[in-house]
Amino acid sequence: MTTKQSVSVKDIRNHLRTTTLGRIIEVLETTTSTHEHMQLLHTYKTAKPNSSLGALKDGYTILARGQSSKLFVSSTDNGIYMSMFMATSPTFGDPILLTQLVCVAICHAVEKLFPSLTLHLRWINDIILKGRRLGIVLVDNVETGRALDSCITSVYLNTGVLNQNVASFAASLAQYISPTRLNPSVISAEILNQIEDTLHDYTHVGASSMLAEYRRRSKQ
Repeated sequence: MTTKQSVSVKDIRNHLRTTTLGRIIEVLETTTSTHEHMQLLHTYKTAKPNSSLGALKDGYTILARGQSSKLFVSSTDNGIYMSMFMATSPTFGDPILLTQLVCVAICHAVEKLFPSLTLHLRWINDIILKGRRLGIVLVDNVETGRALDSCITSVYLNTGVLNQNVASFAASLAQYISPTRLNPSVISAEILNQIEDTLHDYTHVGASSMLAEYRRRSKQ
């Protein structure tokens, strides 16, 4: 019997090569939504900037070992539940563009770790494996007054055994990859690595290549 691996801050940091994303990490045992949790943190930070949460930094990342959101289908240690706080960037003025960028980055991460898999995308935020939804991306711009302050980006990815009632429309990495290779810390770290790489490419090269890949992966 193989015991499911649990996400670990130490293991994530051991596999990170980012300069910003994931350099400050909090891991929750469970939450209704890492995305909503990050939104609450930002609201509290804005209301009380001198509190300890006033130090909410660019790249701050929250992960949960379990999530009970209606948006997702995995339970404790059955998925990646991750939200990132990202400081203002020209990219964030267009949440659709950022969503597409993160979707492409997730494809890169999963295919790098598991070369036997090929991922596709479905407009605008679905990650597709074998015709079924493997995960989703959520992006919210956050404004303070009338000014764009930051962006909260969340990634949810099925990695464990699915409930039978969702098997017709959901997919999981566990259906195709051995449990011994499904380390949520390694997967989370590589997703962060690839998002930062793709953001870097966008900043220095532009969006045309990324958008072309998004369109190609959307043709199923």
